[in-house]
Amino acid sequence: MDVWRIERVEIRELDCSFSEPASETLTQLVADGEVLANAVGYTRWGADPVQVELCAECGVAGCAPQGWVRPRRAGDRLLWLPAFDELVEDLELGPPRAFARRGVPLFEPDAARTVVEMMSRELDDLQPLTLRDVALLLQWTAPGGLLDAAPAPPRVRREDVLAVTSGDRDDTLDALDRLLSAASASESPVVLREAAEGHERTGLFLDLPGHPEWSPMVRVDERVELAFGDLVVGRSS
Repeated sequence: MDVWRIERVEIRELDCSFSEPASETLTQLVADGEVLANAVGYTRWGADPVQVELCAECGVAGCAPQGWVRPRRAGDRLLWLPAFDELVEDLELGPPRAFARRGVPLFEPDAARTVVEMMSRELDDLQPLTLRDVALLLQWTAPGGLLDAAPAPPRVRREDVLAVTSGDRDDTLDALDRLLSAASASESPVVLREAAEGHERTGLFLDLPGHPEWSPMVRVDERVELAFGDLVVGRSS
């Protein structure tokens, strides 16, 4: 699972005048053919976390399982995170089903503005994405549970890493563990930036079918930073 970068969203209105109880329209948020919020007008957008997949029978938050997200701003982008802390206690508080098919939704600036307007919110009023969020996000999306599972802190299972794309394997994994440990303890806000020319991705080849490569770090000048998908995690100015 990785990042699902969403450039455009659609606000779709369905005719529900035939339904019981009767309702003239039902508004949905759709991206790339996936329904991300199935009943916009019934969703409690001020809650945190917020359930965006509501029960089809009653439209009441908490009636049906799954569909919970935490909206977080990352610069002029919007990210819908799983409700990590609650999910540890209750698996029914998992994210929408589209996450498993597409990845974690990252709304690019134009799409973010549409979604935030739909939520009747302002982007600047939303909680910022933090380093701790990123650490949990990497733990949740790492192939094969490479960073263990919450509530254990994210830490590389070294026996599952066969090799790295450059440098010494142990030194690389030490650096990743240090970054994850520091991030897990930090509520500092971050932004997600495009990797620039000269930024070197650090890939890990994993002991999984097909030996997939996963790249959670990038070298920026003389330092290494965490990366999510093809984006670099940077401190917010």
